[in-house]
Amino acid sequence: MFFSLKENGLLEDIYLTPRGIERARRSWLRPWISPYFDSLVDRKYRKSTLAVYANRLLSFGEFLEQRGACDIVDVRRWVEPFLQQRGLPAHRTRNWRSTLDRFVRDLVRQQAIPAPASLPPVCPHIELVEDYACFLREQRGAGREGLSLVRRNCSALLIHLAAQGISDLSTLTPPVIHGFITDQGQRYARKTLTHICSSVRGFLTYLYRRRVVPRDLGPVVVAPRLFRHEQCPRFLTRPEVEAVLATIDRQEARGRRDYAMGSCEFCAHGEAGRDFLKSASSLRVSFDGNAGGTPCGIRVLVHWRLLRQLSVSSHRLACLLGTASRFTRSALEGSDQ
Repeated sequence: MFFSLKENGLLEDIYLTPRGIERARRSWLRPWISPYFDSLVDRKYRKSTLAVYANRLLSFGEFLEQRGACDIVDVRRWVEPFLQQRGLPAHRTRNWRSTLDRFVRDLVRQQAIPAPASLPPVCPHIELVEDYACFLREQRGAGREGLSLVRRNCSALLIHLAAQGISDLSTLTPPVIHGFITDQGQRYARKTLTHICSSVRGFLTYLYRRRVVPRDLGPVVVAPRLFRHEQCPRFLTRPEVEAVLATIDRQEARGRRDYAMGSCEFCAHGEAGRDFLKSASSLRVSFDGNAGGTPCGIRVLVHWRLLRQLSVSSHRLACLLGTASRFTRSALEGSDQ
C-alpha cells in the first residue's frame, strides 16, 4: 500500500525515513492517493515509479494546503499554477503535468470530482474514426491496443485536413494525403510511419466503401520500405566482443577451439587473429591452408574461408559461429579417434 491495507509494506518501501513517512501520513490528499496507488499496484507499476509519483503528489498537496485550497473539487484548476510555481525545465514540467493529469483522471474514476465537460471535436468528421474502429472490432477482431493506435493515427489525419481548411472529404486529393505523410515523417521514425500509413490506408478504403469519398485513396498511401535485419547492429564494440568470448569455457579443448574460432572472426585482419591461430595449432586443426592432411581439418578450413568472404551482421555472425562450432566439434572427435 501507499496508504492502504491492501499492501502493508509499500509505504515503508517508498519512504524509509520517519520524516518521509510522517510527510505522507499527514497529507490531506491521503484518502484519494491511497486508492490511486492501489490501482497502480494492481497494474504492476514498479516501486521506483510509485516513489516518484508519491513525491510529486505530496508536493502538490502541500502547495494547495499552503494556499488554503483544500477542496478536492478545485484540484484541477490548481495544476497549472503549481507547475508555474515550480519553475522546472520544459521536459520536466511535462513529466510532472502527466503525473498530475493521471491523478485528476483517477479522481474522476473515484467520483471525487465531476467529469469535465466534453470538448467539441476539432474536426466535424471525427465520428467516422469511431465508426471505423467499431468496424475493425466487430469485423476484424481488432484488440484494444490496436484500436487505440488506429484512432490516434486516423484522428491525426482528420486534424491535418482541418488545418488545411478541408471540410468536405469528397474533395480529398492524393497530394493532400502525401502532405500528411510527409508531415508525419518529420516527427516519427520509418517503422512508426509504416504503422501510420497502414492505419490511414485502411481508413481511406473504409471511407470509399461508405461513399464518403468518390474514389479509393488507399493505394496512394505508400509506406516507407523496411529491410530485413536493418535494425541489427552493424558491428560489435570491444566490450560486447569480450562479453561474447567470456561465455566460452576454455578449460576444455573444445572450448579453446570455439574461443579461437570466435576470436579469429572478430580479429581476422589483425595481429590478434594470427596469435589465436598459433594458439590453436596444438589441436591439429589449423586454418592457415595446411590442414594436416586430415579430412576433419579440411572441413573446418572450408568453413573458415567462407566466413572470411562474407560481410555479415552480428545476428548472422552468431548463426555462423554456431555452425563453425559444430564443425570444430566433429573435427576434434575425429582427431581423438
